[in-house]
Amino acid sequence: MKNLLLPILSCLLVFTVQAQKVRGRVTDEQNQPMPYLTVFEEGTSNGTTTNAEGEYFLEIASGKRRIVFRYLGYQTETREIDISKGQTLTLDVQMKPQPVVLKEVQVSSKDEDPAYAIIRAAQRNRKFYLNQVDRFECQVYIKGLQRILNAPKKILGQDVILPGLDKNRSGIIYLSESLSRYYFEAPNKQKEVMLSSKVSGNNRGFSWNSAMAFKFNFYENSMESFAERNFISPIAATSFVHYRFQYIGEYKDKGLTINKIKVIPRAKGAPLFSGYIYIQDSTWRIHSTDLYITKDAGVDFVDTVRIRQQYIPVSDQVWMLGSQVIDGSGGIEILGIKLKFAGSYTGVFSSYVLPSKYYTSTASVVQEKQTPALAKTAPARKARSRQPVATAKTMEKPPVNKSDSTSVAQSVSDKLDQPYDKNFFKGELIRVEKEANMADTNYWAQVRPIPLTDEERTDYVLKDSIRQVVESVPYKDSVDEIRNKFKPINILTGYRYNKSSKRVNFDISAPINGIQFNTVEGWALDLNLQMNRYDSARTRNTSVYSNLHYGFTLQRPYGGLGVSHRFNAINRLYILAEAGNKAVQFNPDAIPFTHNTSYTLWTEQNFMKLYEKAYAIVQSGMQVARGLNLLASVQWERRSPLTNAEALPTFWRRDIADREYTGNDPQNPLNNSPAFEAHQALVLGFRMRYQPGSQYRSFPNRRVFLGSKWPVFTLAYRKGMADVDYDYVRFSVEDELNLGMLGSTEYDFSVGTFLNANRLQFMDFKHFNTTQTIFNPSALRSFRALPYYQYSTLGTFFEGHAEHHFNGFLFNKIPLLKKLRWQEVAGLHILYTEQLKQYAELTLGIEKIFKILRVDYVMAFQRDQPIANAFRLGIGF
Repeated sequence: MKNLLLPILSCLLVFTVQAQKVRGRVTDEQNQPMPYLTVFEEGTSNGTTTNAEGEYFLEIASGKRRIVFRYLGYQTETREIDISKGQTLTLDVQMKPQPVVLKEVQVSSKDEDPAYAIIRAAQRNRKFYLNQVDRFECQVYIKGLQRILNAPKKILGQDVILPGLDKNRSGIIYLSESLSRYYFEAPNKQKEVMLSSKVSGNNRGFSWNSAMAFKFNFYENSMESFAERNFISPIAATSFVHYRFQYIGEYKDKGLTINKIKVIPRAKGAPLFSGYIYIQDSTWRIHSTDLYITKDAGVDFVDTVRIRQQYIPVSDQVWMLGSQVIDGSGGIEILGIKLKFAGSYTGVFSSYVLPSKYYTSTASVVQEKQTPALAKTAPARKARSRQPVATAKTMEKPPVNKSDSTSVAQSVSDKLDQPYDKNFFKGELIRVEKEANMADTNYWAQVRPIPLTDEERTDYVLKDSIRQVVESVPYKDSVDEIRNKFKPINILTGYRYNKSSKRVNFDISAPINGIQFNTVEGWALDLNLQMNRYDSARTRNTSVYSNLHYGFTLQRPYGGLGVSHRFNAINRLYILAEAGNKAVQFNPDAIPFTHNTSYTLWTEQNFMKLYEKAYAIVQSGMQVARGLNLLASVQWERRSPLTNAEALPTFWRRDIADREYTGNDPQNPLNNSPAFEAHQALVLGFRMRYQPGSQYRSFPNRRVFLGSKWPVFTLAYRKGMADVDYDYVRFSVEDELNLGMLGSTEYDFSVGTFLNANRLQFMDFKHFNTTQTIFNPSALRSFRALPYYQYSTLGTFFEGHAEHHFNGFLFNKIPLLKKLRWQEVAGLHILYTEQLKQYAELTLGIEKIFKILRVDYVMAFQRDQPIANAFRLGIGF
């Protein structure tokens, strides 16, 4: 089984070499190429689209065939051919504009636009078409292309070298193709197996293309996308609340009557589409879409994104997505440099396999075709409930379009009549086959349904040639020699030494980032050193790291040495061992040293409380089952008290009248003596983290975890021994909920207690993360105004944290705020301990100020009485 895929691909290649091919070029009435035009073999789900130069390629069976060419705004063209075995036939087609007819009738200003009656009919049929087929398979080809339009020549004085740029500094920066098999089973099970993958300039990489992320299903009420809020479908149950519609007219397409409806958002700043949706008459299914999203929809870094879809008949009564093109443009500003991008993702959905049993509509929703004048008042027949049919061939057919009458034997199969194996859809949402990136140029030339353009062919050749050079040992060594040169600025910014050919690097952290000040050590310098040896093919990594720390007033050096090894990226097994001596906070996460340095120097407030710890620790963790991660550790500690320095340097310090530094005792800030007696502790730690239904994307050498609809449950246990004796346990649940247009809510609830608290020191207490500075904590599990150590406990506690990000739901309705693109956020943080009883914080904030900043107003309550309020500033993007 190890090399099973290569023979399969080889057989497929042999078959495709011997298969019949139709290729050609499609142009408009002015002989200009027509990109992204749908081409398919009538009566089958075998199809493709044209490339940017209007060229197409299609494999078909021998004999007499009918090839259909379809493009929005143009008349559908059909060509009959008779092709022999092994023959390659050239078939060029010129398309003609499709006239859209608007019937000449009298419509008063009081009449409803006839588009609304058509949309209502589509709404009534939406669930039927969403659930018509309870399982299916298909093949999906996706080509992704991203280009930069104005690459700078330099950034921060460094040359920007991108291969393939033209004289205007424009060119392809990403080109990828993938061929996958997609599986679906109602109501929402899906899986994708990537058979082949090609990334320009990277023969070891795998494409991130995905049919699941790529496909937009407008039969759903709303769709997750690249925006923060779900986008609302034009035929959603609530679409009239969000959209206005305009009837443009109708046209004929192979015996079908197609209604062209203009889609107009009612409000700017909402996640809504603009453009056109095409609805078939009588059956009221989606025929095609031409919708777009603009920056008015509140999508960052996007000017316009256009989504074009074409549905094709794959059996007598079932139409499925045949092709989809997403293209767009946008920009981003980095360090004052405005970068502009454009790109497209083109997908071809073909080779559908349906079960022999599926649902068929039993009545037309609207009794007869309405004229625009009568559309408002004409009665509509009530759609009868759908009925399952015995087989696709013996179904009781409803009134259907004549062009639906051709059934394809290979599209209907009894192999899908039974559900998939119960484990088929579990865990692995996407699998990339081991040999997916090993197919050669000849293979891709045969299997890709969309021919490459000249620019794309050039990009593959150029970047593959460059890759061979840059992956050579002499090239890597020459580049490292240049980059490894030590510069005087490295004294402040740090230094990295690379030996790329050996996959080794060595880092020294930036000394300027390690400068700090506290009342125990005075000025201090912290420096980190690390050496990494990695194996990118097997995703194994070994690190040896060290920390050097010196407090100049305390005149005491600290340091530590550790080694860690990650065995793989499948179950993420790792082990680390570390030993050393350092000054640490009683709550390790209490306050960042940068915040403490600022407040200690300039406001004479020393929130950081330290003690000395000599330690040795061994820790290991891994994923033992799908969604279940375990971590275990054992740590020996020798703990010694520290006190404030008697004489602190005055350099850069601000002396504030009537304010003095507090002592280094977190329980008694007025105490300047040692806070505790020196002692030893042996601490055993265990943590189990579980997310039911966890899913992942599986690559040959790693897994990327995608989460699930379930919360994450965590059980943590800590046992203290030696000079301490305690047992601590905590249980928590956390999740993030997507609420569509209303935004998203994240929460984190924890409950814990000390099962045994015979002997323990203050650093063993349960401490709550918080801040007393203006800086907002980045973690959700943090309070915003609670004193650092005042309510630390050795008893039972409950803490809950929740925030709702409205993502512009409210502000986008206010013209000025909508232009600023700020977003509103609200939070609630509650705490219960035996000492504190009822404590709560309500926060109201604005995020995405200048795209990255966040400001919160915090109101703290105890027993329903206000006790504090404050402003907090942080990062929120």
